[in-house]
Amino acid sequence: MRRSGSEGRNSRRWTASARRHVDIERDSSARTSSATDSTLRDRLTDLEALTRLAARLGGLTNRSAIVEELLRALRRAGRLRGAVYGTASPSGVRITQTSGLPREMATRVGSLLSRVELAPEGVRLGFGAEGLSVLAIPMPGTGDPGQFVAGVGARAADEQAARVMATLARYGSVALENAELHARQREAIARLERQQVETAGQYTTLERILTVHDTLALAVLEGHGLASVLRSLGDFMDAEMAVVTVDDRVLARWPADGALAWRPDPAEGAVPRTVTDREGDAHLIAAPAVLDGDVLAWITARTTAPSGDVERAAVEYGALLVAVELLRERTALEVESRLRGGLLDDLFDEAAVPDLVRRRALAFGYDLGVASRVFLVEPAPDAPGGPTPADPDALHAPVADCAARWSAANIVAVRGGAVAVVVPETGDPLAEDDARRFEDELRASVSRRLPGVPLNIAVGTPCAAFEDYRDSYLAARRGLDLLRLLGRRDEVFSFRLSSLESMLLQSTRPEVIVGFISRYVEPLADYDRSHSSDLQRTLRVLFDCGGALEETARRLHIHVSTLRYRLQKAAELLGVDPRDSAEGLDVQVALRAASVLRVHRG
Repeated sequence: MRRSGSEGRNSRRWTASARRHVDIERDSSARTSSATDSTLRDRLTDLEALTRLAARLGGLTNRSAIVEELLRALRRAGRLRGAVYGTASPSGVRITQTSGLPREMATRVGSLLSRVELAPEGVRLGFGAEGLSVLAIPMPGTGDPGQFVAGVGARAADEQAARVMATLARYGSVALENAELHARQREAIARLERQQVETAGQYTTLERILTVHDTLALAVLEGHGLASVLRSLGDFMDAEMAVVTVDDRVLARWPADGALAWRPDPAEGAVPRTVTDREGDAHLIAAPAVLDGDVLAWITARTTAPSGDVERAAVEYGALLVAVELLRERTALEVESRLRGGLLDDLFDEAAVPDLVRRRALAFGYDLGVASRVFLVEPAPDAPGGPTPADPDALHAPVADCAARWSAANIVAVRGGAVAVVVPETGDPLAEDDARRFEDELRASVSRRLPGVPLNIAVGTPCAAFEDYRDSYLAARRGLDLLRLLGRRDEVFSFRLSSLESMLLQSTRPEVIVGFISRYVEPLADYDRSHSSDLQRTLRVLFDCGGALEETARRLHIHVSTLRYRLQKAAELLGVDPRDSAEGLDVQVALRAASVLRVHRG
């Protein structure tokens, strides 16, 4: 049967419209993927730029050259029109070095900043009618608390670029300290030469320290790590060396099989400085690796002879290079942690695009198709007289180390006040008595790193498909919320085994569970306390006996009439008949849940 001309035209129009709709959806998906991949490439490019800048700044000893390199890097990182370096004091702001800005504009920047107080995290101000703004960032630790860098760029705030610029300013601070220390040491050598040092051996030692400086700097710049710094210092001083953190973790040793783990324990609030001590016949010296006023670690040496000024200067210079290396590692970890956190945000988002998230996970070496589980680790709530809960950021390192030991493929990031972990399942999940469980190893590992700090750990439901990861995260989140509501500390809530509490958590919110239990348990508990009675136990035995009065009375060793009186009193308190099949079920579940979860008043 032949279609009319109108029907044919309508069919062709509908087909063309459908094609356009499909093309629009494909273009939208492509643009989403391209934008996300572009953001990932920008962040990785920022990390590479930071690492290259650290290498260049570490090799400079001229203050002006360091500032020039820093300003140039700030302009690239923030896509700025220009940047300045200067000092702020009660008498005003003085711009001492510029890059890319004419004199008039640099003067306007100084005038604008003289009207505000620079906050430690920086300050952003509007800059005229050209649609520009000024971002000023203090440079702590440069010897002059008033020193700062500022950039002129687009008015719209780019938080990622601002964080990169702040990190660059910290690199610049370390490099300026390096230059200042190098200048002081040059002056000391020149002064000793003018004073005609008493022995040729001492003169030779002073020359050697410059060689050691160059060797140490080269070791850091070429990425040989802390072990190379310690080896160079150990050979120079004929000493056993170690880098020890403030929480007594040994980051590196020389020789590698050494046993040195000592570090100073300065009084709280004391200014970090080089410390000498004795250990039997051995002599100890330690210098702090300081960044932004905080001691990150101590570089320590143990020698058979007392340390002189030259050895002291060598250890102090080694501490400066340790700070540079730790800053570089910290920056890389911060960038990677933000990237992993973004991946988890997408993974747990119900609106995520599965193929895109799978590709991002593979970029971190994780196959979301492998049987996995989501874990959450959270500082336990305060208890009267108990220790202060740890900062979730402080938990990241020990949790990440444990995850890496469990599996090379893992995703760890701080999320929602807790550390989220995604790791593959191993062993036989049904053999709970014999299988290795990640939560057990995690609890032991974190306890060793943070002794005395109570934690709560939640184990989510198993993940076999992409959509399971969000459900596993939400299950673990509800487990932590329930532990917090109940005031529980240092416990593990697990969905590995079916239980009453896990069943309830999968069906509703924790606060609703607590309210449901309290509705039936609290009246009975209050009456038992005030009348020295045993209504709760009476009802539990009744439910265990299937509602049979004679058997219940026999087990309780009471008369049936006494049992009936107790049941009547319970019905008056609860407003429901516990012997009724429907109403009694609520009471039975509430009593069972209270026993399992140990819910108490308040």
